[in-house]
Amino acid sequence: MKNVINGFVFERMIKSGLNNLINNEKKINDMNVFPVPDGDTGSNMRLTLEKGISKTVKNKHLGLYLKNLSEGMLLGARGNSGVILSQIFKGFYLGLAKYGIANPGEIRDALIRAYKQAYEAVLNPVEGTILTVARLGIENIKKDIVGNINVNRVFGMYLVEMKKVIEHTPEMLEVLKKNKVLDSGAYGYICIFEGMVKSLYGEDVVLKDNKSYLVNDDDNEGDIIFFDENSKFIDGYCMEFILQLMNSKNYKTTFNIKSFQELLKQYGNSIVCFMDGTIVKVHIHTLKPSPIIMLAQNYGEFISFKLENMQLQHNEHDSFSIEKDFVIVSFVEGDGIIDLYKDLGCDVLIDLNEKDKDNIVDILRHIKAKKILVILNDERKQSLIEVVLKELEIEDITTVINSKSMVEGYYGLAMDNPSNDNLDERIDAIIDGASYVNSIVINDDNYLEEFEEKLKDIDLSDASALFAIIGKDVDNEVEKNINNLLRAYDCLEINIIRGNQTSSKLLIGII
Repeated sequence: MKNVINGFVFERMIKSGLNNLINNEKKINDMNVFPVPDGDTGSNMRLTLEKGISKTVKNKHLGLYLKNLSEGMLLGARGNSGVILSQIFKGFYLGLAKYGIANPGEIRDALIRAYKQAYEAVLNPVEGTILTVARLGIENIKKDIVGNINVNRVFGMYLVEMKKVIEHTPEMLEVLKKNKVLDSGAYGYICIFEGMVKSLYGEDVVLKDNKSYLVNDDDNEGDIIFFDENSKFIDGYCMEFILQLMNSKNYKTTFNIKSFQELLKQYGNSIVCFMDGTIVKVHIHTLKPSPIIMLAQNYGEFISFKLENMQLQHNEHDSFSIEKDFVIVSFVEGDGIIDLYKDLGCDVLIDLNEKDKDNIVDILRHIKAKKILVILNDERKQSLIEVVLKELEIEDITTVINSKSMVEGYYGLAMDNPSNDNLDERIDAIIDGASYVNSIVINDDNYLEEFEEKLKDIDLSDASALFAIIGKDVDNEVEKNINNLLRAYDCLEINIIRGNQTSSKLLIGII
């Protein structure tokens, strides 16, 4: 247990926090309903923190390390959540700027200054958000941070209290209650500190190898246009800029941050505006960006400027929901196999190595269909998918194919007839197609020998085709040897592709 932390310790903590944020990024994005449901809170927080860490250099002096982190986050802050996050860490830095090492009492005071800095930067603070969680997280426990308490305990108590507070955010903010979610920015902030606390206890968070999933959007004929001449424009623009105040006679040389903030209120909302030396950082949601640009240029010029159509982002986020009569979901991995499944019309592709129930729930809850077919491609997933479907209460309209490998699922999909309006007949055809396959999954490093041995145990007299899928770790020379080996089976139709899967060296399907 640590009684103090220095810059080296904090560097490990914040990198662990970033990894935990990234691992939960999609979940945070899906929770994003405030201030605009554009599904980018997690991404904006990640980009902000990544920029901050990229500007740091190793430094044992805690204050100096935090200075670089804070300045980097300020320059890279993205979105409402990212800007607020940058201000929380700026306050934390200011509270510890003079300390090479920090003890529990100094960390407590820095956490208090952190939330106060963020509140000052937000023109109209809304409770039930990251601001509330950061504030109550420390205010509710500050009296307990006395005596012989250690650093680990301070951060641990802060994390536990924030987790308690976030559960009440729907009671504070109606839009959260309506959508039955917690505040996404607050959840992202908690994820960061959860990773930091784990690092303190020697359990640094590492990035998950497989967090993402793919949706087959081929039906959309290329790039989807989420905003056109018939779209409603309600959400406006997300406008962010860093303004350098100028001294020349071409500019107004008297700048007052409070007066500037009041003027911004005329043009938009969700305003975060603060001054750092001669730099002014602004985040605002507005329908009319041009007056704001003209106002800012009275005082200086832009170091950076970003303008994003939030209506487009909102529409794109909403477009993920799949509404079809029949949706096919498959667990797959490997870019070659992914392409095969997409070509065969699979609607949703979940990484075969995904083990996190919550991630799978997040994916499937977007599906609205009369029939859902789930192709497991790994019989070990059966109990997991049963739990997921029960939680989502969609088991009555869902059929699960407990296929043992991706080659079985492939043959099943190959038997589908999308033009058939009878969904039950389509499902039966896919199930039958998968059941006809005798599949061989080879993982041994001596896969050629294992392949030959397993073929000896299979009756090929009635077989008509053999389909081989080459894994990622198999080099080109070995692939040639596999080709040569299969020439001996000229009685079969032979197809060989590079699937680039990592879950097996070689997948063989025989029908």
